[in-house]
Amino acid sequence: MNEKPYNTKMKAMMAPIKALRPIGVKPLLVGAIAGLLGGLLGVGGGTILVPALQRVAGMKSHEAHATSLAVITLIASSGLIAYAVTGQVPWRLVLPLSMGGALGSYLGARVMIRLPVRLLRLAFGVALMVISAMMLTG
Repeated sequence: MNEKPYNTKMKAMMAPIKALRPIGVKPLLVGAIAGLLGGLLGVGGGTILVPALQRVAGMKSHEAHATSLAVITLIASSGLIAYAVTGQVPWRLVLPLSMGGALGSYLGARVMIRLPVRLLRLAFGVALMVISAMMLTG
């Protein structure tokens, strides 16, 4: 028997509440390491969180990418506070970068949902190598 649309929508809305049940110390440690490296090195948390969520939490690639995006908001906000109070944020760039980043993130998520796992992992790995090369060559 098919579920009524109402039931499906209610289940989707309740998912974040069900997700709050205790799941152990590992996510706290992964988040702490991602936050530390993100704040220290200025790297996007996804570069650390996605592989960590896959290995430590056993998440599938698509789920790890989505979870990483949800978590980054809070991690980045706390890092922003630390940098903002010391005057390290060029505020005139924040709005245009945020607007472009929001659009790019939305489009990227729409594409990611449709990618096969193997291609997603390959693309992520290549992106990390390119970013690493850029960082090493200055």
